[in-house]
Amino acid sequence: MIVNQILHHLKTGKLRAGDKLPSERELCKMFGVGRSSVREAISALVVMGNLEVIQGKGTFLRHGAESLDQPSLMEKALNAMPIFDLMEARKILEISLVELAAERVDKMDIQRMHQAINRMAENTNNNEAFYQADLDFHNALAESTGNQVISEMMKVITKMVQDYSFDFMAISAETKEKAITAARQIVQLVARGEGEKAAEVMREHLCIIDAKLKDLLTETVKNDKD
Repeated sequence: MIVNQILHHLKTGKLRAGDKLPSERELCKMFGVGRSSVREAISALVVMGNLEVIQGKGTFLRHGAESLDQPSLMEKALNAMPIFDLMEARKILEISLVELAAERVDKMDIQRMHQAINRMAENTNNNEAFYQADLDFHNALAESTGNQVISEMMKVITKMVQDYSFDFMAISAETKEKAITAARQIVQLVARGEGEKAAEVMREHLCIIDAKLKDLLTETVKNDKD
């Protein structure tokens, strides 16, 4: 709501290049929301290229942003903002479930994970097939915990993350290879019962993917504006 209101003011001329936004406290009163909501809205608009934060001075409307007419990619970027909440939830859940998987995994689970990883390796030139194989790997890992609630939660969250990111991510060969390597390391560690080490590899992998998606989303918005 805050983002849409600011963009509306931008399009109607109520805000112009160089204008300074009101303080967080004033924005909270204006929109009737808490500071965390205001900060998230400002962060989204910074990513979209509409605002810039100048340390010690405040938040300002960027030059050139006043003529922006929210094309389809801009709308997608705005709609994709919740992906970072999803990825945060995914990290919390999946890093923890890896340790549980290391305690409960069986040979059939390991076989399913290896099959998914092999399909990832076979489809590095096919983004859609690669994504599906990667999804199957993470689902197999979740199911190996034997906890149906965890498994179903992971299926929903992981599918949502992939559905969002597919619009933005033309995954590089290097990124795919890193994902395959991380998956193989995780399976090996889980199979040996080394849950803590497996969880650390998962943490590093998800942080890399998170950072990559943020970079790609930012670049997509910049290119679309150009």
